Amino acid sequence: MTRSERLKPVSRLAENREQRAAIEMAGFRRTLEAQQARLDELRRFRRDYTQRFEESGRRGLDAARVADFRRILAQLGEAIVWQEERVRGMQGEYEILRRHWSNARTHTAAIEKARARFRREEQQVGERREQFELDEGSLRRFVHRHAE
Repeated sequence: MTRSERLKPVSRLAENREQRAAIEMAGFRRTLEAQQARLDELRRFRRDYTQRFEESGRRGLDAARVADFRRILAQLGEAIVWQEERVRGMQGEYEILRRHWSNARTHTAAIEKARARFRREEQQVGERREQFELDEGSLRRFVHRHAE
């Protein structure tokens, strides 16, 4: 078995690891994007709610309504802070997954490069062997013709 053939199972294993890392990274990316969308939605809702509060305030509000608006805005603020922390944490986790995939990709590429080099070397050895056999056959025929 040639060196390039012996590396084939290693190459398949590396490719499988890389593919699993890519799938995991892509799935996590979708989750992160969904959480970022949730954060954007909370920010939009707070902005819209603040505008309604300001518009209602111009028309006049009683103390109970002002307290309700402020309580809800405070809760939205807390939810936004919590969601921002969650998104930041997930971004860190995503970066770890991205590096893991990148390392797997680099490993796979190195194995493939080695396999390609081995195949080239094996091909060159085969070509030299073939050339040697052709040269040897020609030499035998030459010697045989001149020996007669």
